[in-house]
Amino acid sequence: MPHSPSAAAPAGRSRTGSTEPLHPVPPRRPAGRVAEEPRVWRPAPPSGTPRVSIVVPVFNRVDMTLPCLVALADNTPRELFELVVVDNASQDETQAVLGQLAGDVTVITNSANLGFAVACNQGAAAARGEVVVFLNNDVEVAKGWLEPLLGVLDQDPSVGAVGSLLLYPDGRVQHAGVLLAELSSCPLGPIHLHYGGSPDSADVLTRRPYPAVTGALVAVRRAAFEQVGGFDEDYWNGYEDVDLCLALAERGWGVVYEPASVAVHHESQSGPERHVKEDENLRRFVRRWLPRVVPDLLAGPGGGLHPARSSAAAASRWRAGVAEVWKGEPEPVRPGGQAPPAPPRPATPPPAVGRGPSPVAVTDPADLTTHEHAREDAEAVEERRLLDVVRAGRDVCWIEPEDEPDPLVTIRIATFNRGPLVAERAIASALEQTYRNIEVLVVGDACDEATERAVLSVADPRVRFVNLGHRGIYPQDRMAHWRVAGSTPANVALHLARGAWIAPCDDDDELTPDHVEVLLRHAQRHRLEMVWSRASWEAEPGLWVEVGSEPLQEGHISHGSVLYSLGLRFFPYNGAAWKLPEPADWNLWRRMQAAGVRTGFLDQVTYVHYLEAYKRPLSPAPVVRRDEVRLHLGCGTNKLPGWINIDIDPQYQPDLVHDLSLGIPAQDGSVDFIHSEHVFEHLSLEAGIRLMRECRRVLRPGGVVRIAMPDLKYVAERYLDRWRDQAWLRDPGFDWIDTPCRMLNVAMREWGHTYVYDADELRLRLQQSGFTTVRECGRGRSDHPQLQDLETREDSLLVFEAVAT
Repeated sequence: MPHSPSAAAPAGRSRTGSTEPLHPVPPRRPAGRVAEEPRVWRPAPPSGTPRVSIVVPVFNRVDMTLPCLVALADNTPRELFELVVVDNASQDETQAVLGQLAGDVTVITNSANLGFAVACNQGAAAARGEVVVFLNNDVEVAKGWLEPLLGVLDQDPSVGAVGSLLLYPDGRVQHAGVLLAELSSCPLGPIHLHYGGSPDSADVLTRRPYPAVTGALVAVRRAAFEQVGGFDEDYWNGYEDVDLCLALAERGWGVVYEPASVAVHHESQSGPERHVKEDENLRRFVRRWLPRVVPDLLAGPGGGLHPARSSAAAASRWRAGVAEVWKGEPEPVRPGGQAPPAPPRPATPPPAVGRGPSPVAVTDPADLTTHEHAREDAEAVEERRLLDVVRAGRDVCWIEPEDEPDPLVTIRIATFNRGPLVAERAIASALEQTYRNIEVLVVGDACDEATERAVLSVADPRVRFVNLGHRGIYPQDRMAHWRVAGSTPANVALHLARGAWIAPCDDDDELTPDHVEVLLRHAQRHRLEMVWSRASWEAEPGLWVEVGSEPLQEGHISHGSVLYSLGLRFFPYNGAAWKLPEPADWNLWRRMQAAGVRTGFLDQVTYVHYLEAYKRPLSPAPVVRRDEVRLHLGCGTNKLPGWINIDIDPQYQPDLVHDLSLGIPAQDGSVDFIHSEHVFEHLSLEAGIRLMRECRRVLRPGGVVRIAMPDLKYVAERYLDRWRDQAWLRDPGFDWIDTPCRMLNVAMREWGHTYVYDADELRLRLQQSGFTTVRECGRGRSDHPQLQDLETREDSLLVFEAVAT
């Protein structure tokens, strides 16, 4: 090994074939992944058996590998270790640098990029030491880093893995231990503690056991590594390190964080390929470990964090809340086979949580919204702190316009099975931008071949396409699914974007030709970090309405009418926004505003949102005002002729696919009649009042809204009548329901009844929403011919009409 770049010695003798390690661990190789056996090169015969084998997997980035190896040579006792470098078919100058290494070094060269897990297993198989250290090539170790790790292993024979304190180049904490928590995107995942925090805090400087440590720098006892079968090679550059730690713990091995061992970590320098299977990795991790572990941190309704393992009851409630959502796929098996149940490990009092999704537990199905608000409140503190960090003393988080007047803008399109439409509409409009310095990043949510062919047929070098291996993990309820579908590819795109700005565009909509130009110039002129505009929405063929105004509020902003700085990439789409309930895009803009992002509005149409059920020319249609406008909210399968039928679910082929929690897409005073049947009881009280106020806003003077629903007495009696005989109670996951109270609460959730009204309550809420003329009607009866005999459900027993003044 070189002490410095100038001290590199010429290579010694080389040989081909495979090494003969003292403890062979044949890695489990998926069929078809390796085209040929890797080439193994050792510059000199081994002398003795080193105690430690340091395995460094590399893929390109020789600019990171060389400082890594130099730091290793400068700061590690030569007699303690051998070096094993596994090159995953690098295309840069990596091979030339590795060919100059001298000393106790083994270089393994693969013919293809096999990923982190395979490379680490290959290195472990070639290693001779009793301790194997896995080291990323973007890590530079400090003086005295190795001895503390060995000290922990020497002091406690039950410890299987030890991790180090990793710092960013500016001194902030990158890794100081890993806990398990319920993330916004799934019920179980790892979080880095003290992420971005000070390395001088007492928690950071305390040695302690954790569920996991990062694989960027970890020392593993060889016997433990062999017992669990090494890294699971079905992961691709993500979660395999946490999976290994949990497998070790399941076999009784301890995992310890040792802050006396310090290194600098540049983090995630392997390129965008690292993230292409992020969703598949997460799915595999959750399927394996959800039935076998409980998060270390759970949050109560008030947002306080509590050790989950200190309360068996809390753990049981957490499982009941998430098991139904995540059931259905077989649990993956690790390379080492199914492990026996591990003895329970003691509760670890959690240190203060730094950056990373804050945990929240679903302790009761009725508390989903409350818990998600608590989780978001906890995470909002960190989002505000990170906003200050990325601004770095400036008043906005982007480069000065005079330094870079025409920055690269990434137009991001998340797509799922749109076929040619995504190319004909969204991509075509992106390539027709008057602003030319753009890239068009299309991320598929595990798209079909037709969509993949359509995107790849676009012959423009500015278009990049990444298709995820598995679709995102979304709830099964159709309305909840609609609210967050596409959040997974949208979040992956945040890692892949190369531009300084991001312009989201839905895959069936289009940007106006000046979209990027006018929004970017407006942001630069007014020093904004996020800007939105008006959008043209197609309500039905020939009827267009405009959506968008200030201040920023729900129902007055379209997903694709936004441009924001890439510096805000630490704001991901919240895949759990359906619990609130609100769409993931509005949830994102709301969180940005709450954190203090500098936002602004451009009073100009820059985006066109099409009615999904129709295919027509791509130029916007003119705004049309009919003689009488009637809106049917939440139509389902009951579409009324002569009405604009609106529903959130496109399978019903309504005239307008729209989430009414965003508001009603119509101008003030433009609607004559509104009818809804079985809608308001599916909304929270707050959302219901918002929708009533929206009805008041869009109705002309004298316009009428008609609301029909089952009343409170009917719902309660129906649910409580012979409650034990209801068939759904025999479905998996409901065996814990053994009282009428529990059955009623769960039934309300299963049927989607969020807030049920009686006559007094509905009258009060309509009056609070601004209606002065409110009266109760019979089913099918009305003074207005347009509103007579509209109800189709026998249980629509509570019917009210309210007149706008």
